[in-house]
Amino acid sequence: MDQYVTYHNDYHVLICRQHAFGLSPDYVERHFRESHKTIPIEIRKKIVHYSKTLDLWQSERVNNIAPTFVPIQGLHIISGLKCDYFDCKELRSTEISMEKHCRDNHGWKGKDGRQWSEQKMQVIFPSLKRKYFTYFEIINLDIFQ
Repeated sequence: MDQYVTYHNDYHVLICRQHAFGLSPDYVERHFRESHKTIPIEIRKKIVHYSKTLDLWQSERVNNIAPTFVPIQGLHIISGLKCDYFDCKELRSTEISMEKHCRDNHGWKGKDGRQWSEQKMQVIFPSLKRKYFTYFEIINLDIFQ
């Protein structure tokens, strides 16, 4: 089972190892039926059965959890942007999206310059309901020794 999926206890999400994203409870069977046709059907059935034994949460509930800022094993780490206005800390994946956020929420205008910075982050669900979580890198661990 570990070859195909990983269960993350803190976020109550099943992660597809090949695609590196979370699967909502009502999407597990469909995902493996449509995206993993090379996996024998008996194994796919076992994965679906296994998923039903877990306490899986819908994306809305998972996205409301305060992030732990520890990388979620099995998910890609991507480069994104973090809003620097006041204490906003909104995360977005593109400059256009961040400009829209800043304009709509903070009255930002182009002449104000960049009010955001680069941020490593992860996303659990690759849908319109996605939410980004920050990922902090410690560049040099020697400073703690």
